[in-house]
Amino acid sequence: MEKPSDASKARTGQLRRVVLSDQEIEAARTTLRVLAGPPEESRPEPADDWETKIEKARRMLAFRQRRMEILDLRAEAPFAILLALYANEPWEPAITLTRLTLLSSVGMSSTLRWLEGLLAEKLVERGDDPDDLRKTILRLTSKGRGKMDELFDESVQSPPLTS
Repeated sequence: MEKPSDASKARTGQLRRVVLSDQEIEAARTTLRVLAGPPEESRPEPADDWETKIEKARRMLAFRQRRMEILDLRAEAPFAILLALYANEPWEPAITLTRLTLLSSVGMSSTLRWLEGLLAEKLVERGDDPDDLRKTILRLTSKGRGKMDELFDESVQSPPLTS
């Protein structure tokens, strides 16, 4: 086992209050302005572009947390499968296994493996293609559609992100 470093020892110690004078605070502000670079108007990107990207990332993270709560899916592959079925349902209410693998960008073996769990949870149902009995078709169940509707319901607030 490694010996703790001085830095890790310092982090585990008690916190101390530091009092700074107004002059020290102004010197720190000046240093931060210098480190921050040129004024915002001379930057190549708008100043809020970074903030916008961070906000998008935070929304994606909140959505991911919400997805895990509603669908109880921790892995990406089963969500990609459900998402492909849900997003294409207006045009293709039932799709073949091959088409599902293409739409979800999940390999055939992974799709087959995850599909068993989605079938067991009654989120997806499997049937025969009436036009070609050699093919299997898949569709969302009403439970699966309901869960996806709930996930994408924007009127429901996502839980706050924890820091």
